[in-house]
Amino acid sequence: MDPKEAAVHSPAESEQDLWRQFAEATNPKSFCQTWLSLQCRMLRGPRSAMVLLGTPDHGPFGPAAIWPNLNFDVRHLTTAAERALKERRGLLGQATKQS
Repeated sequence: MDPKEAAVHSPAESEQDLWRQFAEATNPKSFCQTWLSLQCRMLRGPRSAMVLLGTPDHGPFGPAAIWPNLNFDVRHLTTAAERALKERRGLLGQATKQS
């Protein structure tokens, strides 16, 4: 894996740098990772996010990008990911508090 793909796109990283990385992406994973970082900066207070890629209408589908970084545990997004695939659309959800 390219070290850039696993990099955390920190709040300190300039938006200009992210846009440059996005424009210069050479593969789907780096494109999606930078795109997701840009999207999460535009939203208010995201805690985690994921982009799934796979063969259209067949799959299998797997994470192409995870925010805040590729090593972040996003198992809590499984139900939302399954729903997004079933409904064929992106989803934005609010986390529920766990007791």
